Amino acid sequence: MNHYKENLPLKHVTRLNELTVKFYNQINIHDKDFEILSKISLPSKPDDFIFIYFKNEPNKPYDALQILSEGHIRCLGLSILLSKNIQERCPVIIFDDVANAIDDDHRGGIRNLLFDNENLDSKQIILTTHASQFVKELEQYPSKTDYDKFVNKFLFLPDDYSRTIRIKSNDF
Repeated sequence: MNHYKENLPLKHVTRLNELTVKFYNQINIHDKDFEILSKISLPSKPDDFIFIYFKNEPNKPYDALQILSEGHIRCLGLSILLSKNIQERCPVIIFDDVANAIDDDHRGGIRNLLFDNENLDSKQIILTTHASQFVKELEQYPSKTDYDKFVNKFLFLPDDYSRTIRIKSNDF
């Protein structure tokens, strides 16, 4: 039982490394060559690190959480979660404010990944965001035919963002 328990994390991350690198690099497609990953080593036991290897130094490991910016760490986390979703064959992906704390270039990479990656074609994606510019980009990216076929948008405020506030008082 202890052997099973100790090897369980390794079992869960074994196949994630390659797909995680593919997703991460697709999100970061406009980064400089020295920022592109060649491989990743996800933790296989508690207290392990996430080691990343860059294309220009393919044999030198870096602790991802020490070297990457906050935005890149979020892109890496997103890549790991998407890889895990595919490994587990989950039909639905739910993102809550997926573009939070990520710059415009990387938001574009996320958009491209969601629309263009063949691994995500059969997924139902539910996405919430506060980033109105990201929503506009999502709306403009697919062709009109694809947009009408694949995209449902729900607004919780009217388009003009007007609202009525009712104040109840005993004085009136």
